[in-house]
Amino acid sequence: MAGNIIEKLRNNNIIRKTIRPVYFFYIDILTGLRIRMDIRKLKRLPKLQKRIYLLGIPTAANMGDMTQYLLILEWLRKNYPDYDVVDFPSRSILYKNCRFLDILEKKLKPEDYIFFQSGYDTHDLGGEEDIMHKAVIPRFPRQKMIMMPQTVFFRSKERERQSSEAYSKNRGMLFLARDQVSYQKAQEMFPDLNVVLYPDIVTTLIGKYHFKSERKGVLFCHRADGEKFYSKEELEALKTRLRRKTVVDSADTTISAPNMFVRRDVRKYLHKMLLQFSRYQVIITDRYHGTIFSLIAGTPVIVIKTTDHKVTTGLDWFAGIYDEYIYLAENLKDAETKACQWLEQMPQGKIRPYFEKKYYAHLKEFIEEN
Repeated sequence: MAGNIIEKLRNNNIIRKTIRPVYFFYIDILTGLRIRMDIRKLKRLPKLQKRIYLLGIPTAANMGDMTQYLLILEWLRKNYPDYDVVDFPSRSILYKNCRFLDILEKKLKPEDYIFFQSGYDTHDLGGEEDIMHKAVIPRFPRQKMIMMPQTVFFRSKERERQSSEAYSKNRGMLFLARDQVSYQKAQEMFPDLNVVLYPDIVTTLIGKYHFKSERKGVLFCHRADGEKFYSKEELEALKTRLRRKTVVDSADTTISAPNMFVRRDVRKYLHKMLLQFSRYQVIITDRYHGTIFSLIAGTPVIVIKTTDHKVTTGLDWFAGIYDEYIYLAENLKDAETKACQWLEQMPQGKIRPYFEKKYYAHLKEFIEEN
């Protein structure tokens, strides 16, 4: 009932236009409070404690990013039990009046680490992460730094040059690239850095969940931003054709819950999303984490193209491991044909863990060696 009322309010243009300025004013106030809290947290850190600084944590309720954040925190605390782990978003680091980097410079010790949040953060498509990287890395050229698995993509040659120059200031940094195209680009941009191909940490959850949900229909998990390849009309036409055969629903890995609530209990929101994914026979997605969440939920997934390489090249990690459960569609007609096949007969093979044992169980050792 409440959900229906909220949906009607969202669809009412007059109400939306009235509420929108109030909403953004409220968000600005909360953002300012969060930045001041972050600065206070940084100032109060005891100097003698060995510390890991995780920078660039997500500030939007995107479950892919949030799950990365959760798993990186857990991995750091498990593998560095004698270190205090603290985290900060990019906007707090970059806020002009807070002097974050000046304060951080006074706190850092030679044995401290700086880790950067994983994701699509080394690019020039918007957002603050690459700008934050360019502010932090040259400032501390001798500090131990690890860039968790990144997608790398630049449209502007000038922005690419700026990032190449800034990142290369810390020649001891370990840069993890999460797909082959990003790996090749990072090697080209950062010839003096140790660049390594490494999978997204969310892959470590594949094979760890076992749902017993009753399955029916197709779930579309698709984006609505500039990375989408197919138009809304094209996707709606595909949904209409599939509705003649089965139930068709839509979702996204970005959810409507406030970011601060999600970050307080990522596990709860993650489990809710995985449970949703486990209730379908087929998932069609253009989200990279939509693909990974499908595998975690044990649901066969059809991947459709985006405007860049992130999703399609990210599938290389699963080749020869989960082939039975992943299909890369050449076009929407191809996606429809495969969906109909899976609606008739889902794959029966078991999805087993792989990436935890193969990669993340050895990452600390690899960091120390490199």
